[in-house]
Amino acid sequence: MKAKKHIVITTAVSVILGFLTLGGCGTTGTPPTNEIANTEMNIKQAVESDANNYAPLELRLAQDNLKAAKAAMENEEYEKAQGLADKALVDATLARAKSNEAKAKKFTGELQESIKSLQSEINRMQSK
Repeated sequence: MKAKKHIVITTAVSVILGFLTLGGCGTTGTPPTNEIANTEMNIKQAVESDANNYAPLELRLAQDNLKAAKAAMENEEYEKAQGLADKALVDATLARAKSNEAKAKKFTGELQESIKSLQSEINRMQSK
């Protein structure tokens, strides 16, 4: 389990660093339409991975930052919109990762219970 948590954290940090690096490469005055579309897609994927139940805070942050990014775009504040879209994407990615981790833990617990049940049944059959 620690390995999975480490992978989730490492992935999130890598995504954050990557976007911070790429954020400096953006051209001033260019609307971040692709970034916003990509963020919308990632938020949708987070919702589909049940982030509402497993990572509601991160999902909400992603949605709020996306909404703010769209408002900044309408006001032609493209650099601000870019930064907010990047934050939203990181939050959406983290929400999806946390959701997947929680579901994996739940599945692992269910498998362990099944194994215990089967082991008990085997022991009962052998003692006959």
